[in-house]
Amino acid sequence: MLGLDGAAMLGLEPPLKALGRNGALWRSLGRRLAMSNIKLRNIIEAEAKPLVCVPPHVSLHDAARELSANRVGIVVVIDDQRDVTGILSERDVTKAFAEHGAKAVSVPVAEYMSTNVVMCDENEVPYTAIWLMHEYGIRHLPIAANGKPKAILSSRDVVKYVSDHGSPEEQEWLWERRPTTFDY
Repeated sequence: MLGLDGAAMLGLEPPLKALGRNGALWRSLGRRLAMSNIKLRNIIEAEAKPLVCVPPHVSLHDAARELSANRVGIVVVIDDQRDVTGILSERDVTKAFAEHGAKAVSVPVAEYMSTNVVMCDENEVPYTAIWLMHEYGIRHLPIAANGKPKAILSSRDVVKYVSDHGSPEEQEWLWERRPTTFDY
């Protein structure tokens, strides 16, 4: 599991220093959310989708059914001890079908899951989750309690909760940075 302490041990710097054109935005966000009284467990209670888990030997077809039935974009792949061995996304399933065609229905999840799973503890602050998502280019983050997967949070879940329940200063900061035009 990797929080800000784990990231520091790996030599990764949280985006409190400039990150390209968004450096000031990250510094501002970091200062506010790192001191927030909001914990990820609060967001889980209000926003999290159900945690959907599958074993690594299940077929991509069965995993895709789980994704669809639960209306989620990610399944957590766990072993018999409920330890996380990987993550399978809708994109992973799409890639498998593009490569194998109809034969992909029988391919085991283990062949297409991502195995370098970044997780965060439920007692971390929202900034940690946002930074991990940014740093690793992911939109969904498994959240753990006592080292075992508890929930999946999306970047949208975190921003929505902070905008609804954050301090007036945090809400104002988000409101000032809302998109006002669309580039598409």
